Amino acid sequence: LALMPYCSIFDESQAVPDPAHEAVKLCLRYIHNNCTKQLSLQKMADHCHLHPNYLCSVFKKYTGFTPIAYLNHVRVENATRLLQNKDLPMGKVAELSGFHSECQFYKQFKLIMKTTPKAYAEGLK
Repeated sequence: LALMPYCSIFDESQAVPDPAHEAVKLCLRYIHNNCTKQLSLQKMADHCHLHPNYLCSVFKKYTGFTPIAYLNHVRVENATRLLQNKDLPMGKVAELSGFHSECQFYKQFKLIMKTTPKAYAEGLK
């Protein structure tokens, strides 16, 4: 998992900055700085001054993810760290990770990690 705040596929040595490249970097920073808040594709697009469809297109081109899928990966990565604290209930882990429902948390965690949060936490023992 281990997502980096800025995907390694960016070539910082480009002679001429690509505006789409810069917008994706801006969006990545926004996601990492706000992943625990209620985010939508529209909010991300507004922050980057792009149309949501265009943001989706360029974001996927550069990262391999849609902005929402990337956001969910960041949140699940945060959850894996929080699950190391055995005293935190699952609902609190979901909330602190940025998921606004426990159901959404379980669904995304299982989709990304291929196991449930409970099974993952038990495997940390």
